[in-house]
Amino acid sequence: MPELYVYEYTASRGQPVDAEQLSGGFSVQNIPHSPTYPAESAGGTLRYAFRESRMINWEELAKEVGAIKNGQESGSNIFAQRAIELLIGPDNIREAVNYYINGGPGAELARCVIWQIHPISAMEYCYEIYKTDENFENRRMAVELLRVAADRRVLPWVPELLTDSDPGIRAWGFGIIDQLLWSNLVEEEEVEHLINLAQANSDEHLKENIEFVKGFLRARKECADILERHKGKNA
Repeated sequence: MPELYVYEYTASRGQPVDAEQLSGGFSVQNIPHSPTYPAESAGGTLRYAFRESRMINWEELAKEVGAIKNGQESGSNIFAQRAIELLIGPDNIREAVNYYINGGPGAELARCVIWQIHPISAMEYCYEIYKTDENFENRRMAVELLRVAADRRVLPWVPELLTDSDPGIRAWGFGIIDQLLWSNLVEEEEVEHLINLAQANSDEHLKENIEFVKGFLRARKECADILERHKGKNA
């Protein structure tokens, strides 16, 4: 991400400030669109924040996410998601997790961005909050967010969630399995043992969710079988 700079300028009341000169050629964020901006008080110090304007080095970024290897180039959604995560920056991703958990205005947008790109920094931070935060609701909210942030990289953590003493965390832990299956991010065989573990540690509400997912898997398999038979007839 471009670095944030702060510039201070001292001027007398009404003295115009040239935005171009003030920013030193950088793009100023907090100055109005007009080319000049008067000081508001005699001898007052104006303080502006602005970001250095930098172009993205796509070649370096492609190499970092693995889209260029041994001189060969390829593209995929996974590479794109990793690139977006790097452009946003891990610190901003972690702050988005905090912001969602705290529930500020725009929290749902932060959640949706995390959902779109499945950043590993968000997954790891959600798991860290679950493991270490003393606030019980924060721990629950972190697992709820992990449900949509997740891809198959979180599977090693799921048994711990499914056997947690809190039924809410167990429910959100199973929600991770549900979401991964629904989004076609894992195969049924990868999570079959986790479904069985969830069933062994379920209450009535979770049992309903488990049966719903099992029904979804059966229906999906039946549709796949029908399509396969149809292909065979037309071969």
